[in-house]
Amino acid sequence: DQSIVAFSVPSGVFENDIELELFNPFGHEIRYTLDGSLPNDESALYNDAISLADATDSEILISNISTSQQWSSPTGELLQINTVRAQAFLAGIPTSQVFTKSYAIGEDLMELFDTYPVFSMQSNPDSLFDDEYGIHVPGVNFDPTNSIWSGNYFMRGSEWERDVHIEYFENAQHAWSQSIGVRIHGGKTRGAPQKTFRFYARNDLGAGEFNHKFFETKEKTVFDKLLLRCHLGCWNKTVIKDEVTAYVAKDLNFETQHSRPAVLFINGEYWGVFSIRDFYDAQYIEEEYGFEKDSVDVLNNGSGYRDDVDPDWGVFEGDNLHYAALMDFLENADMTLPENYAYASTQMDFSSMIDYYSTQ
Repeated sequence: DQSIVAFSVPSGVFENDIELELFNPFGHEIRYTLDGSLPNDESALYNDAISLADATDSEILISNISTSQQWSSPTGELLQINTVRAQAFLAGIPTSQVFTKSYAIGEDLMELFDTYPVFSMQSNPDSLFDDEYGIHVPGVNFDPTNSIWSGNYFMRGSEWERDVHIEYFENAQHAWSQSIGVRIHGGKTRGAPQKTFRFYARNDLGAGEFNHKFFETKEKTVFDKLLLRCHLGCWNKTVIKDEVTAYVAKDLNFETQHSRPAVLFINGEYWGVFSIRDFYDAQYIEEEYGFEKDSVDVLNNGSGYRDDVDPDWGVFEGDNLHYAALMDFLENADMTLPENYAYASTQMDFSSMIDYYSTQ
């Protein structure tokens, strides 16, 4: 059986400084980090209480790392919270899992945590920012001749998923925490300084679901994936354009993503305002509409029907055979004939398409 590391103070939001004590019931040594990285047998050895105060004036470790060709260094005061990760060791061998806590201290942070839901992400810095391994930087996959669409952040698939730990705060209270997988999500926004994260709940990391009512606009409380979406399309303008548009259109005859604003800290450093969003995939369609997910195709517009791209381009799930056949029919059939129009109406939802294009 594994041991534990007990913290004298739970994760939370505090007005005053904290004296944090760590305990191991077997007397094993405790190693800890304050930068979000995983402890090892060379990390700081716990001997006495750790003094934690408002961390906003602390040294910046990751916010000065360039994450995009459009990146610029932050200016002004950067809000920071304390993160502590600890693990028990015996003769250099881990005897416990890694335990992680976050502490927001000071009036400014109290106000922020009271205003927004907050995610505190802890990650080995290499997982996000290493040139070869990091998913949040241009890195070795950046091509200067294709600067808009290249970089580590454009890499996809399980090889570009990283294990991180997440804590979630709501109404200035710690709501839950778990280890998860994270990938970079999106299209062109991958090349933005602030990127959309896709969160995966993984059984092998501790829990296969996120159990929380994230959205006031829907009753669903169990999610296997979530998006923490950036605002590239209207940054420095409204920030809320996409979210407001989806909300206004929510009762029309097509699917819209639910959303909620949230703040993210990475390794204790303020990372900006995002929005929590649903993630569209075949499993989402099955859960929301009852279709078997194996019968769902998820495609980009034009998938299988563009001469300038690979025939399989834009296929996220399933295949594009049905869609390409429909597009071919619409292109070549005489749509003034009632029988052709009637057939097309069995292949696509005209009412939904009208609502969708009207909204666009």
